[in-house]
Amino acid sequence: MTHFLTHTLVVQPLRLSEFFTAYGGHGCIYISYSYFRYLHNKDGIIDFKVIDASKDYLVISVAVEIDFDVEASVSFSTYDSIDREDVYFGSSNVSKSDSCITKILISLSGNIRG
Repeated sequence: MTHFLTHTLVVQPLRLSEFFTAYGGHGCIYISYSYFRYLHNKDGIIDFKVIDASKDYLVISVAVEIDFDVEASVSFSTYDSIDREDVYFGSSNVSKSDSCITKILISLSGNIRG
């Protein structure tokens, strides 16, 4: 079974914020993923692990392969203390597509035990 999932996140990690501040710039990183598939074991079965469970919910972990795109946009400027204005001196946009294998958590809620 194949599932399609589309979602966009705006991420600004602390390191990136510190870089922008130190070099007078600002920007964003956009991460979007449009496809994932559950990984199967050698017997063709999807392995999952129960993380937490009660009568009202179930949380499982499962391995997936995710295809994603990353786009970074950065704009640089510096403050001119004589003219008291920001002076723009360039920008850059970079895009990259990749895939990774990771584990995700799936939460199911409701009357789990019937």
